[in-house]
Amino acid sequence: MQRFRLQFLEPPYIAEAWLLLLGATTLLAIYGANVADAAWEVEVTRWVQSASPDALHRIARFMTVIGRSPISTVIPAVVIVAMWISGQRHLSVFLSAAVVARVLSVVVKELVERPRPS
Repeated sequence: MQRFRLQFLEPPYIAEAWLLLLGATTLLAIYGANVADAAWEVEVTRWVQSASPDALHRIARFMTVIGRSPISTVIPAVVIVAMWISGQRHLSVFLSAAVVARVLSVVVKELVERPRPS
């Protein structure tokens, strides 16, 4: 069974893709450093601030629910199993390591109980 692969991620194009990403990031950093108030940034900020508190509250609640333990554990577990079954074992191991790192991060934060800066 031949796997689906994106050709632009193959070795001949990977260096060009990284250089393009680096160039775009550099240009964006230069633009942000030299333009005090970018018109689009101000418009986006005003649009977000003009949203009703109820709408923002619903969005924040949705994001919180997605980040909670049961959902953020079940979804990666399903993806890990699907990747393992489909033969993408290296990616499933990598995702498993990322999930373990996330769990360790939460555990360490609870154990240390360092107060948040005020």
